[in-house]
Amino acid sequence: MHQHNSSTLKFTKMIQTPKSGLRSILIIFLSMLVFSTACEKDQTPPVKTDIHGVAYDAITFASLEGAVVTILVTGKSGQSNSEWQTNVGAEGEFVFKEIPVGTYDMYIEHEDYKQMFSNNIGLTVEGAFVAFLPATKDLEYPIGGITGIVTNTDGTPLPNANVAISAQLDSITNGYFASVTTNKNGQFFIGAVPLQSTQEFKVRCIAERYEPQTLQNINILNNEMIVMHVIMEEEEPSDLIFYEGFEGEMTGWNNTGFWHVHQNTEIYNSAYPDYVKLAPNDYSAGRIPNAYKGSRMAWYGEAEAGNFMGDQSPNDTQLSGGTSVSPNNGVMISPVINLWGHTEASLHFWSWFEIESVNPNQYGYDKMEISVLNSNGETKLLGKLNPYIDPIIPERRAIPYTSGGFNQAPVWKYETFDLSHYAGTAIRLKFSFDTRDALYNGFRGWFIDEISIIDRAVNDTKSNFDPSQPLMERSTY
Repeated sequence: MHQHNSSTLKFTKMIQTPKSGLRSILIIFLSMLVFSTACEKDQTPPVKTDIHGVAYDAITFASLEGAVVTILVTGKSGQSNSEWQTNVGAEGEFVFKEIPVGTYDMYIEHEDYKQMFSNNIGLTVEGAFVAFLPATKDLEYPIGGITGIVTNTDGTPLPNANVAISAQLDSITNGYFASVTTNKNGQFFIGAVPLQSTQEFKVRCIAERYEPQTLQNINILNNEMIVMHVIMEEEEPSDLIFYEGFEGEMTGWNNTGFWHVHQNTEIYNSAYPDYVKLAPNDYSAGRIPNAYKGSRMAWYGEAEAGNFMGDQSPNDTQLSGGTSVSPNNGVMISPVINLWGHTEASLHFWSWFEIESVNPNQYGYDKMEISVLNSNGETKLLGKLNPYIDPIIPERRAIPYTSGGFNQAPVWKYETFDLSHYAGTAIRLKFSFDTRDALYNGFRGWFIDEISIIDRAVNDTKSNFDPSQPLMERSTY
């Protein structure tokens, strides 16, 4: 829009008119003055913000240093001032500075990887986060992913929120098959989402003290990252029915196998680095975690070794994943919990785990199950924390699968299960761990803290695990 003020003033001074035409010229002048003011408003600089992102290999999470990331205004490809480019840094990071708010498309290119894209990214004044996890050109499977940020209704980022993905039709993936935890900035990403069976997914987000949120009917195309902003609302108050933080005596609990209550101490996994590896973003040197809250937690593992291997095979070999002399298993069973007088109830706890990645799926090995013992003594499965499918990278015997995901640093993760079916009865909780064989047992195990049951239901499907399906046979290399 052009400036009009000076030309308008000059024009009105030069024109000579009779009084009869003065009114008309005055109207014209005022109209042009209003038009000029509108033009000045149009010239207000657009609001600008930043887009931060990361780019990693979809399988190994190696940095895509040097890859080119392009951003363009949606629907304006090729037009001037509508396209920007930047390169991925050594740590896999990239940033676009001072980008006008609006709607954008992005894609990433690297000579060794398939091009990956993300469309219709809504860039607001708060900025945006985008992760790219492309596949190498030789990967035959179609994959995609999700990325974004989790905030409360005020726009404050929520760290430690759990984001999980499932097929829209639960039976296709047996519920939520991959999950991650948001970082300190509320950012998350899940890559290598398999698209062979479906492209329709749903995403669930759970955060302590917030109502669970589920985003439905998300369509993911091959080589696409869906960018989302999940907004969490604070949960309504509820009454506490049962609580165990492991800080005092565990009255009424029964433990078998390697289950025990552990005090915060500096214990390191003795199988690392000779027999197992750490995830690329795990800087713990193999140390077991501290309790989520307080100084004590439940652990399936041995303090002497810092893992759940038990007696190690004398014939064990380097980077084998840790071979035991024999399999091991154990259960941790709570005292009786009365749900009488309640019509709804739900279980909540914090979980941290590191297990094998060869066959960690729910029909596989290193099984982590949460069950209810009803008033008749029958065991009813609530769900499993194992992933739906095994990772697809070939050589992974020494690589961990954790509460943060495949080959990701373990994190404390918030878990919930609905107990409303058992309202009005007495139950016990049962936490079970089972290696099922002697292979790949050199990892740190399963830690649990801050168990609670409240008088509210949760609208959550963790898994459609079918106990009638046979457990899988061990894969071989």
